[in-house]
Amino acid sequence: MKTALLFFKDDAPAGLGWRTPQKTVVVGFLPPGAFADAYRVLQGEDPIFLEFTTNDGNDLTALHLKTDQEPLGEGPVNADGSPNRA
Repeated sequence: MKTALLFFKDDAPAGLGWRTPQKTVVVGFLPPGAFADAYRVLQGEDPIFLEFTTNDGNDLTALHLKTDQEPLGEGPVNADGSPNRA
């Protein structure tokens, strides 16, 4: 993916958005109430990651802004790649 466009609209199309067939652009729609939190993350964090999933038709089924590459709920890992359960 090269470009992500996020829109915060009351009158957004149904669904979360889509990914172009070339897989270079993701277009997402979020409710206006989510803008302040998303803006705060974009303004104060670096780097930012966009995690999303799509169905077979390239429609978004999940969309998350993240500040870490690790999956949500995962902690640090040991040198051998296993989860650190300490």
